[in-house]
Order: sequence, then structure tokens, then C-alpha cells
Amino acid sequence: MKIAIIEDEPLAASNLKKLVKNYDSTFTILPIADTVDQAVALLSEVEPDLIFLDIELADGSSFEIFKQIKINVPIIFTTAYDHYSIKAFEVNSIAYLLKPINAEKLEDAFSHFDSMKKAFDPKKLNLALSELNQTSYKSNFLVKRGNKLLPIEVDQIAYFVASDKWVYLVTHDNEQFIVNYNLSELSELINPKNFFRVNRQYLVSKKSIGWLEPYFKGQVCVSLKPETEVQVVSRKVTPELKEWLTN
Repeated sequence: MKIAIIEDEPLAASNLKKLVKNYDSTFTILPIADTVDQAVALLSEVEPDLIFLDIELADGSSFEIFKQIKINVPIIFTTAYDHYSIKAFEVNSIAYLLKPINAEKLEDAFSHFDSMKKAFDPKKLNLALSELNQTSYKSNFLVKRGNKLLPIEVDQIAYFVASDKWVYLVTHDNEQFIVNYNLSELSELINPKNFFRVNRQYLVSKKSIGWLEPYFKGQVCVSLKPETEVQVVSRKVTPELKEWLTN
């Protein structure tokens, strides 16, 4: 059985590798990846039978991996934090191990994996994992208008903007409401096919974009509707924005 370990702490990676080999010396451990980029590269080339995945990697959250490649492999998450557990089970997770990991915890995880394999034939297992991989995004937000709460459908939203200590939802009709999320959280909650983070201040819908204009050294300016200040998009993000607009 081929096992991938994605972990940015050398001691934790070494300990996990040792525990896995002690559990079954016939298992093949793939080269350890410690960043999102390395994990994407590894999993694009090789499909393991099981993945041990740390949540906080050297270059960001491991949940970013699922935005770049499709994974239909069972995953055992390893982390020092328990507040990611619900999100973990949205992306193929069969176990959630809190560090430090010991032989007993690992044995329980493998026991669960073995039970899962017996319960599903390969075709059914891939189908079940594929269904788990379908993320459910928010379809509306509940905002406050005076003393009342008002539901706003995502299709009504032009963009989200961070200003001072607040984040505002702005509709296509140019109504503004405060939302209790930051832009990073909103990027996870709404469908990335419809919204794009153009810079630190704006998360915008496709319908809100008026035009793009070359700016400076590969950057572009973006005009938004309802009208606001023209937004500058970095050279690094510009190609991603153009690709998003054409898909």
C-alpha cells in the first residue's frame, strides 16, 4: 500500500513515518511533502492509497490543495488543533488525529480505514469519496437592516469589501450591509466559480466586473459595478483573474 505523508514539521513527519512502518513494514511511504505546492505536485503524479495530511503547512492551509486538484483518496488529517474537524470531513477525511500522534491513535485510524475498505468495493468507495468532495457553498446571507434581519441571495451580491475593521456586502443595487466574516472566510464559504479575491480589500463576483485595463509591470486595473474606486490587481494574481473570467 502506498502512503503519502504531507507534514511541514520534520520531527512530526519522521515520527509518523516510523509509526506507519512499525504498524506494517510492507507499506511504501512516498516522499514527504511539506508545502501546498509540493503536495499538489506529488499528488498530481502519484495516487496513493491513503494520505496523512497536516492542516497547517509551511505555505498555508492544506485545504488549498483541494482547490487545485481533485482527490479521491481517503485522508487521515493530523493536526494540533481540533477546530478544523467539521471542515476536514467535507474532503474525504476518514479520521482526524490530534498531535502528538502515538501508536494507539494510528492503529485506531488504520482500523477505521480497513473497515471502510471492507464496507465498499473500489467503485463504491470512489463514488462515496467523490460525493464527499462536493463542497456545499452558501446560497444566501442573513444581514441586519435596522431591527430586522434580511436574507440576501448570493446572486444579488456584487462584491464584498473590507474597510477599516468591517467587511461589507454590497449588492448589485448598491445596498451595503455588514457581515460577520473576514474576506478569507468568505472565500471558503462561497463558490470560487462565481467570486474572486482581486486584492486584500475586495472579493468580487463576475457580474460586478466592468472592464480590465493594463496598469504597471503586468498588473491590471479592474472597474467594478456598482461604481467604486478602480482596484489594482497584482502581477501574480492577474493571470488567475483572467483565467477565472474566461471559465
